[in-house]
Amino acid sequence: MPKMLTIGEVSKAAGIAASALRFYEQEGLIPKTRREKGRRIYSDDILSRLALINVGKAAGFTLSEIKRLIHMLDRSAAPGPQMRMMAEQKQVELAHQREEIEQMENVLATIASCRCPSLQDCAEALQGQ
Repeated sequence: MPKMLTIGEVSKAAGIAASALRFYEQEGLIPKTRREKGRRIYSDDILSRLALINVGKAAGFTLSEIKRLIHMLDRSAAPGPQMRMMAEQKQVELAHQREEIEQMENVLATIASCRCPSLQDCAEALQGQ
């Protein structure tokens, strides 16, 4: 039989704020829980769900994407191919972000080493990159 935990106990065990738990519930990332005397009471299996959310966040998935992943796992169909496709899409997205960051770093390096006599000259030099 699963152990029942208060929101404070779940918050402490999972290392996240109670407000995050309420938000996750509101957004459908975790199931709505029952209440006893006005307090949320969770089954201890919520900790596995929260671990999955943390892994998704660490992988760069948005909460919306994490919600899709969770719903895949909640369905009886095998989620493997869909999860792999989402992971591959996220890898492509991250590659694009790396390229954008590299471009930003180049512009910042140029600005940091700028010896232009005027702001106008600097702006023209940056546009030429």
